[in-house]
Amino acid sequence: MLSGRYAKRHPAYASRVLSRRRRACCQRGLACLVFAVAAGNRSSAMTASLSWPIKVYVLGGFRLERDGSALDLGAKPPTRALDILRTLATSQGQACPLEGLQDWLWPDLDGDQAKAACDQALHRLRKLLGQTDLVVQREGKLRLAADRVWVDLAEWEARLKQVLASNAVTEPELEQLFLLFPGPLLLHERIAAWCLPAAERVRRDVIELAIRIGKHCEARNDAGKARTIYLRALDFYPDSVRIYKALIQSGIAQDDVAGAIEDYSSYERTLRASGDSTPSPELRALIRLLFARLAPETRSVAQCARAGRERFVQVLKPATIPA
Repeated sequence: MLSGRYAKRHPAYASRVLSRRRRACCQRGLACLVFAVAAGNRSSAMTASLSWPIKVYVLGGFRLERDGSALDLGAKPPTRALDILRTLATSQGQACPLEGLQDWLWPDLDGDQAKAACDQALHRLRKLLGQTDLVVQREGKLRLAADRVWVDLAEWEARLKQVLASNAVTEPELEQLFLLFPGPLLLHERIAAWCLPAAERVRRDVIELAIRIGKHCEARNDAGKARTIYLRALDFYPDSVRIYKALIQSGIAQDDVAGAIEDYSSYERTLRASGDSTPSPELRALIRLLFARLAPETRSVAQCARAGRERFVQVLKPATIPA
């Protein structure tokens, strides 16, 4: 336990302990939210799984289901055949030109050799899926059969588009969509060049969704829930400057200067862990502005966190900070 007397004598330590407790509380609250959303959608998800011969999962990792059961890829999965499937699943409309596919997957082969290699990999893919009509070749393009192959990325993006297009969209609808997001595209796999546009698109949409929900929460004075949403987004994209900016701004708006400083410290630790030593100029400027209004630069972070917060917090409200 952290006694009040010890906390007063060692404010920096107290700040770190409280920060860890705050993060733990947010994570516990998040677990409850995710469980509630998942429980409410379990029956519909089970029904949907029975209506598709093939289901392709690319969010949060790659896996396949055939007729509702996990598809065993064997001890030596057909790499290029699965690359074709990954490419189609992450392409707009689940389709891409054959020539482009050959250039992406067999860049070192000439035209005829690349075509032959592609034909062989396509044959293996159809054999793996169990039916030849699941991957359609027509007019120089490959396409997944839209009525027989379900892709989680396409489903999630369609739901996102539908929700955002509604003029009457509610915060619970946005929150449900966010909490059901499984994870980044092809998690734990090396992202190939042909997959980067889709990966960046998903990242942008998830971060935008998290910030939109967080601002809704902050507008009704529920900073705790906003923080929970931001931390979940950081679990997916731990280097997101936009999410860290939202976290820091939220802390400042709540007069939690110590928390804002700790969030920036967490951002810098994440950068160092990834081998990047160049912090965002935007975040550095935000923290410098905070320090300049709190105390002279010669003071420690702990002293800054304690110094006259009420006097300066009004000029640092999120609405006054340039985007």
